[in-house]
Amino acid sequence: MHMNNLILTANNQRKRLHELPHLFHCSIIGTCFTIEEIRKLVRRCRFDLKGYSDYEVHVFVVNYAKEEGHILCKRLNKMLNKKFARFIQEYADLTQDQLLAAWKQALASGEIPGPFWTLMTHPNAEGSLVHIVYEDVHMLSHLLGASNRADLQRLSHLEEQTDEWQENLKYWRKEAQHRKQQRLESNSEITKLREMVAQQQSKIEVLSQQITTLESEEKMQRLQQKFELVEKALRKTENEKVYLECQLAKTEQGFEILKTRNEHLEKSVRELEEENNFLEQFLTQFTVSDCDGCRHNKEQYNLQGNCILYVGGRYNLVSHYRSLVEDHNGAFLHHDGGLERHEKELGQVMGRVDVVVCPTDCVSHNAFFIVKKHCKKYGKPCLMLRSSGLSSLNQAIAHICDREFTDAKKVILK
Repeated sequence: MHMNNLILTANNQRKRLHELPHLFHCSIIGTCFTIEEIRKLVRRCRFDLKGYSDYEVHVFVVNYAKEEGHILCKRLNKMLNKKFARFIQEYADLTQDQLLAAWKQALASGEIPGPFWTLMTHPNAEGSLVHIVYEDVHMLSHLLGASNRADLQRLSHLEEQTDEWQENLKYWRKEAQHRKQQRLESNSEITKLREMVAQQQSKIEVLSQQITTLESEEKMQRLQQKFELVEKALRKTENEKVYLECQLAKTEQGFEILKTRNEHLEKSVRELEEENNFLEQFLTQFTVSDCDGCRHNKEQYNLQGNCILYVGGRYNLVSHYRSLVEDHNGAFLHHDGGLERHEKELGQVMGRVDVVVCPTDCVSHNAFFIVKKHCKKYGKPCLMLRSSGLSSLNQAIAHICDREFTDAKKVILK
């Protein structure tokens, strides 16, 4: 059925969640809710998902989004309308062209979830507009992965920035020491002034005793003027002390901020260096085939003929998956998770395999649950990988070769 026919509802009313094509539900749930909001909603609907990963909770909720009348579907629709009520009200009377302009403005501002839900369910949003909005959100999710490729470039920039911050830190430390010295000198001056004031007050007391004997008003006026000058000098000194204390506090605060930022940058640099070292070591294992380290790795991690079934993954890496398994004395089978081969074939090959490996970032929702079902049915260990990269499969092989690998429970590998 064409997409244009899938999004229309009677009486030109706003569409509800279950009325949208099921292929939209994954993007809507993942974009418009945080995982904390999803877990809270699931608990309120009295579903026990303790022990479920964030991905499993997401898949569970997406599967119920199409069920009309189900409490979870109703609560999801209600939360979306309440959470994005402002956008629903603002877009209520917009035409198709105006809705497209509003969407472009939302993309430019980076405020995606509210406009996304509002446009997907808007009565004036025809199939072509909904298709554009869905494609934009879908591609935004891919851009997040692309940003990781910039990390190595950022590492160099962070190192340069760290050097700059360290220079600034030295400057502010020196400035803080200078301010501290000024404060000590000011305190010393204040002490001297206080001693002078005390001496003046002592003299004033002596003079006040002599006032009764003074007959000249001119002498009394001069004494009064001197007293006022001393008080004025004291007030000025106190004001300078307060100002210097404020300046010192600001300098110390700036120093702490720079120290915190420098620690954060140093931590980031260390983490990126560790990640870079791991990738260099891993790539070296596959580019230098006859090195002593490779032979030691193959001898240490021997699959002893066990058959590994890899479900999903990236098509252009299948030959590398096979080589990696066979290099460790294992047999390799692959199923694409339902892209070209039927998912029923998974059950047909389960009897021939020893371990099932499935990357959670590159497999369909249905294949994910079918793998779990068949593994439980045939009593096969199932390793759920964080990613479809070769490093995750290499970790899985090391885990399979571990003597303590005796149970068939699902294991999540980083």
